[in-house]
Amino acid sequence: MIATVVGIALDAAISFAGKDWTNPIGLGLVVGLVAITGVITVVQGDGGSPPSAPSDQLRWPPATPQKRSRGMPAIAAVLLVIALCGGGAAAVALGVRYVGGYVTGDEPGSNVLRAQKTATSGSLTLTVRRILVTSHFTRVELSARNRGSESLSLPVYGYSQLSAADGTTLSGDPFRSRWPTTVPPGVRIDGVVVFPGHLPSDTKRASFSFTQVFSLEADHATVANLAIKPAPTG
Repeated sequence: MIATVVGIALDAAISFAGKDWTNPIGLGLVVGLVAITGVITVVQGDGGSPPSAPSDQLRWPPATPQKRSRGMPAIAAVLLVIALCGGGAAAVALGVRYVGGYVTGDEPGSNVLRAQKTATSGSLTLTVRRILVTSHFTRVELSARNRGSESLSLPVYGYSQLSAADGTTLSGDPFRSRWPTTVPPGVRIDGVVVFPGHLPSDTKRASFSFTQVFSLEADHATVANLAIKPAPTG
């Protein structure tokens, strides 16, 4: 009966996790229920009836009665389930969070921009609001406002750069970035451009650029002279 209920719950958990495999809650439920299923199998296996032996009346001398091994105590099974579901699920959730952050670029980080800065190119106003340094990436949070009468395009792939004064230049990753690209007239958009890697640790000034703006009123946009502070260590 318990195994049936756990099986139904496991099916539901797999269905839930299948909607988003980066969700640590869904994966934690799946791992925990799989662990419970394994424990139930062990308990039932240990508590099962041993194969029947030939009747003692047909053997001489009669066989000495043997003690029947007891199954896993219920409290031990419960403690094992708690250990597997608690520690195992927590470890899996942590691993999923780490892998998910690397795949999406959405890792936690420290803001190294001392103050936000704005630059204007034609009808485009570009503002760099924060620069976050994470374990693997540099994330630039920015906004763009189009004051013109025509839409303009700010593509990440091949046209977004973050540069240090020493010439180090990072290129934006369009798959990890969350940037709308198109800016309709009279509209402000907000987003994040993700750059794999980091600028040198001693960088004090940097610039962010869209090297190509697809518009009739501007051909590129750069927010220069961004004041950078050291990222926390440890």
